Amino acid sequence: MDIYDLVIKNGVLINVEKDSTSNENIGIIKNKIVAVTSEEIKGKIEIDAKGCIISPGFIDVHAHLEGHLESGKLSALQGVTTSVGGNCGISPIHTKDFLDAQDEKGFIINQAELVGQSISLREAVGINSPYLPASGHQISDMAVLIEKSFQEGAIGLSFGFEYAPGSSLEEMRAFFSLSEKYKKK
Repeated sequence: MDIYDLVIKNGVLINVEKDSTSNENIGIIKNKIVAVTSEEIKGKIEIDAKGCIISPGFIDVHAHLEGHLESGKLSALQGVTTSVGGNCGISPIHTKDFLDAQDEKGFIINQAELVGQSISLREAVGINSPYLPASGHQISDMAVLIEKSFQEGAIGLSFGFEYAPGSSLEEMRAFFSLSEKYKKK
């Protein structure tokens, strides 16, 4: 019999595709689920989940954690294992530095990051009022920052139009066009 790093025993597994439930044991090796079975299995660590529902981790697509440990802990307690940050147009400008710091320090959940237009990018190019439109030069400078962020691992671009009502149609078109270039197929 295989010995797993972690076994979650006797949990109620919900299969949404088959609209069914069953009592199952889950075997995990190196943080990956490698077995789901009703058979008896052994682990170095075993958790008895009798009477509990076993679920994959949830993805919070609108979070503002940005590496704050206490927020990450609260998310984990709610079953969130991945969050998407950078929403509402506010994010770290240097995506690589942010992601590298998370990898180096470790973080309780996974984090994906958007690059934020309405606050972070506009402030980075010297626009200090949400009511001011960006100049052509500032739009070009923001485009460079967006492209760099995408290359460094940002998964998308976030807008918070209500937070920067001075954003022009020209600005939006430039960034939509740039985002299209990085669209995943």
